[in-house]
Amino acid sequence: TNPTTPTYSKTYYVPYFEKTDNSWSGFALSNQLNASGTDVLATYYDNNGSTLGTQTLPQVAGRGQNTSLVSVSGSGWIKLQATATLHGCVLIGNNNVSEPMYDITLASSLSASLLIPHLDTTAQSWKSTAIFCNPQGSQATLTLMYYAQDGTQPFSAAQVTIPANGAAQVDLSTHFPNRAGGSVGINSTQAIAGFLLFDNQATGAKQRAGLTIPGQ
Repeated sequence: TNPTTPTYSKTYYVPYFEKTDNSWSGFALSNQLNASGTDVLATYYDNNGSTLGTQTLPQVAGRGQNTSLVSVSGSGWIKLQATATLHGCVLIGNNNVSEPMYDITLASSLSASLLIPHLDTTAQSWKSTAIFCNPQGSQATLTLMYYAQDGTQPFSAAQVTIPANGAAQVDLSTHFPNRAGGSVGINSTQAIAGFLLFDNQATGAKQRAGLTIPGQ
């Protein structure tokens, strides 16, 4: 008898993953809200919107938790489908132990209006990279507007395009250089998910944080 195909009622979005010879990504998923096991399917896309592959993840036991590694090579974003509500994140690390690991929380919703609540692009040590995925069937055009701590706008608005089912990684220092503070408002023609990779690359103080870019 053929097994029944799961009915995936929940969809989550992970704006970035990478799996190369030197880097890895892995899931940490919790099924605490459900008494029964939850089936999970991951679909991987590259920046251009092409499908890299799919992966059936181990079932998460009722009230349970598990971890698993991404099996598809490349980089891009992940659509995660589940048969019930899950919570969790994707961890991204490097085989070089001096490189810090970071995590991306599963996004359960999309928004056409997002906010980066803190920006630092001072070239001496800090780097802010905004990462977006566009799970829609049409191109997304993003307008990014920087607001200084006093509310002024010293830069012109920047525009970024993301292909249908694609992703983009944006070095914000390219558009808003040498900013120690302030925020960035984002308006998109499509509902998207976002994430900020915030790096301190100062000698002896290498740190990294993955911050969700919330809708507003």
